Amino acid sequence: MIALRQPDAVFSFADYLAWEETQTERHEFVGGVAYAMTGDKQAHHEVTANAFAELRRIYGDHCRVYSQGFKVRVRLGLDDRAYYPDVFVTCQPGSPDSLYNEHPCIVVEVLSDSTKRVDLGEKLESYTQLASLANYLVIDPNRSLVRVWRRATGWREETYTGLDAGIPVQCGEGFPDGVLSSAALYRNIFG
Repeated sequence: MIALRQPDAVFSFADYLAWEETQTERHEFVGGVAYAMTGDKQAHHEVTANAFAELRRIYGDHCRVYSQGFKVRVRLGLDDRAYYPDVFVTCQPGSPDSLYNEHPCIVVEVLSDSTKRVDLGEKLESYTQLASLANYLVIDPNRSLVRVWRRATGWREETYTGLDAGIPVQCGEGFPDGVLSSAALYRNIFG
């Protein structure tokens, strides 16, 4: 996705939500500014769909798994942010009318050339401030490489390479732990 700044559009979070509801394209929200999100390459969509399917397999009976069209709100002091993760899992109950979620336990971003810096910088810093987050995964759709940051290890980066890798994931006490198959994440991409 390519983030484009909307000129002269500075919003409160409530104003952003109301404005976003009237738009035909999605916008992330950082520092009072809405950023338009554009399309991705096929590999990005394949990996996103595969990650969704794998997480749904593990957590579908206990939690909710969302893909691309639902926002995560991050509150950093007075700075409200809203991102559209490629995939996220939440085990907290929510309202069917909500426009965003504030309690993901797993967030997945799939890299693209235009979002790499933001996914590995700003979003890593933002998401890891969420008290509910246990795992942040960044998947490279162009090579078998998954980076994971976990609360349990003090947000130390772990890397998993190769199609035979198993990537442990967890949502916390009372929810099942699971293992994502790298081969399943990259189904229809490699091999």
